[in-house]
Amino acid sequence: MKCLITIIFSFAVFFNSNLAWSAGPTKSAEPMAVFIAADWCANCKVLEPKLHDALKGFEHKINFVNIDVTDDRRFFQSKQVVFKLGVPKLLKGSVSVGWVALFDRNGNQVGKIMQDMSVDEMKQALQTLSAKSI
Repeated sequence: MKCLITIIFSFAVFFNSNLAWSAGPTKSAEPMAVFIAADWCANCKVLEPKLHDALKGFEHKINFVNIDVTDDRRFFQSKQVVFKLGVPKLLKGSVSVGWVALFDRNGNQVGKIMQDMSVDEMKQALQTLSAKSI
């Protein structure tokens, strides 16, 4: 009996997680910039201060979210966050860190910010995202 309950429970968890992965993006009041980072990421250490400068002035125009995938516990918590944000595919499969995914109000990824961009290029990407979402 315990084995049957375990199998049914496992199937339910598997079925629900597959539904979440296949769920489409959801609409948001603001566009989003999702920074995927880890403590051990060298690109993140380069990107973070420039991104901090670039985000000035966009505080009420773009929803900025920091996703931390440093270890398994934080990765699991981050998966829950991206499900709530309506962009679960962001953390599906192998995950690269040290970049920012840009999403419009409809939850569609429309760009990205990388560590090799200048602060001005980052501001331009954020301005474009903000303008598209008006």
